[in-house]
Amino acid sequence: MRRPALLALLTAGLSLALVVGAAEALLRASGRAPFQPPPRPADEPTMHEPDAELGWRAKQGQFEVPAFSERGRPTRHTFDHRGARRTAERPPPRTDLLLVGGSYTQGFAVNDRETFAWRLQETFPEIGVENRGTSGYGTLQSLLVLERVYAESDPPRLVLYGMIGHHEIRNVGHPGWLRALDANARSGIVLQPHARLGSEGQLVRHAPAGHTAWPGRSTFASIAFLEESFAILRGRPHQAEAEAVTLALIQEMDALVRGRGSRFAVVLLTLTRERAADWRGLLAEAGIDTVDCARPLRRDELVPGEIHPNASAHQRFANCIAPFVRDALSEG
Repeated sequence: MRRPALLALLTAGLSLALVVGAAEALLRASGRAPFQPPPRPADEPTMHEPDAELGWRAKQGQFEVPAFSERGRPTRHTFDHRGARRTAERPPPRTDLLLVGGSYTQGFAVNDRETFAWRLQETFPEIGVENRGTSGYGTLQSLLVLERVYAESDPPRLVLYGMIGHHEIRNVGHPGWLRALDANARSGIVLQPHARLGSEGQLVRHAPAGHTAWPGRSTFASIAFLEESFAILRGRPHQAEAEAVTLALIQEMDALVRGRGSRFAVVLLTLTRERAADWRGLLAEAGIDTVDCARPLRRDELVPGEIHPNASAHQRFANCIAPFVRDALSEG
């Protein structure tokens, strides 16, 4: 290589290094840091296992989950061979009421006895309540669970889907959400199925997919920043479809359940007031029953050190849902 060309290459390399170094220094000065997994208790058990269709499912067994803060307490999570959370001391002989949804429905971070599913079973001892809510699930995964249930066993009399606002971005495989799953990979929740709208507006399902981590993100704040920014940028088209995709998935749930002679309803668990009003309108227009329990959780309704509802909030959910269950099953 000629000397002028070599000098030019070295100059360009040095200039790039200075720019990257300056950017790194500025980002760190502004509080940005290299990627680090969110802090979790070192002895927190892995309660999920891979599933080729669902992405993951709850593992069979009883798990002791340590407290998430000094003000918290350990909790017990028990799952059967189907991945269903325990709802009674003895498993009910049949399923009359089936619950599907995410971690709010599952009751993550509270004891078996404190979930709203257990409270509903106590309120209605004459029926069988099955809780198939699973941490991290969106609407598509809940629909896939329903399809399995209806293919393998007698249909329940009533199905309730517990919805939170965050399900919308899960359903479309938002890159920011997949990045968050990757950051919490130790939980066993990594690859998520999702749906998008096709060229003619039809719902298209996609197999479980995950986030590809950028090399160097754990060393350089600049790489971690660019990875996050790129995920947000790529997620804009996903975000634009999130509501329509979610509504289409709920309509498929409703058609499946009602097609087998069962009753279906969406339980709004926690959304902003504005989004709760939006979803009440959308579901009413679609002719889908809604149980509106939605309002933002207060600080005293959260598990200490966590973002999930505590036992008090679960009792409120159960109190809100119980009248609909009573009426729906009495009509059946």
